[in-house]
Amino acid sequence: MAWDYRISKQKLLSEAVEKALKKYLMDVVRKEEVERLIELFNDTQPVKGDKFLIQYSSALLPIEIVKEYPLRNRIQDKAAIVEYLRGKSVSVGALDSSFYSPGPHLQVPITVISVGYWFHNYGAEESSAGCSIDAESIVENRVRLQLKVKNVEKEAVNELIDKLRGSIKVLLFDESFNLSYTLSWSKDARKEFILKVKAIIDTCVKNNVIPVGVFYTTAKDISRGISTIHLINQRNSLEISDRVLMNIFLTKEGSRSPLFLIHSEAIRKHYKLVGFYLKLGERNIVRVEFPEIFKEFTDDIQEIIYFQALLGNGYPLGLQRAHEMAIITREERVLIEDVIARFLNRPVIDYILSKKASSKRWPIA
Repeated sequence: MAWDYRISKQKLLSEAVEKALKKYLMDVVRKEEVERLIELFNDTQPVKGDKFLIQYSSALLPIEIVKEYPLRNRIQDKAAIVEYLRGKSVSVGALDSSFYSPGPHLQVPITVISVGYWFHNYGAEESSAGCSIDAESIVENRVRLQLKVKNVEKEAVNELIDKLRGSIKVLLFDESFNLSYTLSWSKDARKEFILKVKAIIDTCVKNNVIPVGVFYTTAKDISRGISTIHLINQRNSLEISDRVLMNIFLTKEGSRSPLFLIHSEAIRKHYKLVGFYLKLGERNIVRVEFPEIFKEFTDDIQEIIYFQALLGNGYPLGLQRAHEMAIITREERVLIEDVIARFLNRPVIDYILSKKASSKRWPIA
């Protein structure tokens, strides 16, 4: 009987994934450290103003009483959720981005940027989706690409925002607004990117639309906030990931953490954010961020995101729909390549690919 290398490869893949998952879950095993941090967290008083000297590039400082905040209205039935959102005249929009580049093996480098959006005006029973697309002949690096993506996102926001009609209008983004990850960028690139994000946020605010970032994170910002408030030296601080801490602290699905003031060195001089963690399910913890001026809508935002997650079977429906519009499928990639080949008067794309790239497209079975 011939050896089937695929069975061996599948076994190795399974073992590697299981090993990574066990490592991921090791944080939960550190029960004593987590319990100690929760005890400190429960003893933490809400802060008033940004009066602390923060030794971290990012941190979360509670501005509400530290406790679990359950949903105001616990609704599980999908039809009842839609009816509830309709009754409150809620309007939900969502945005997501994608890009495609054939890579350096193409004689004419090109990058296609796709931003998908979706919205549902529950009060008026209006729903639709669309996308904004642009292409660049060349994008120098990953940072420049993200700057280009933000330009297309701004166009999509301008197109979408007038379509949102309701008493409460929320626009969901599958990304963070605190932009701590840009601290590794050059100063000029970071500032340019932050101003682009700020322009998007300002457009939403001007149109009375609440921009909300919803995302998964491995941040340890609650630990850092606790260390800051309790004057714990950075060397002695317990840095437990927020998701592990919140998965234990929050006992019920749909519950949220207290509202936090978000400290981020990246955006500190540009705009103010608040946020909370929301438990969508066991180990399904999302971070939620939005401008401080909308903090009076915290409970509404909690409801809307959780109900969207129920409608989406675990993750906000709007963000799933926006992702579906943004993603560039295999068939669409073939279309892009056909356009490139036709424009350059080649019968097929293989004639403008390197030999290495061409061979990878048709591997030996």
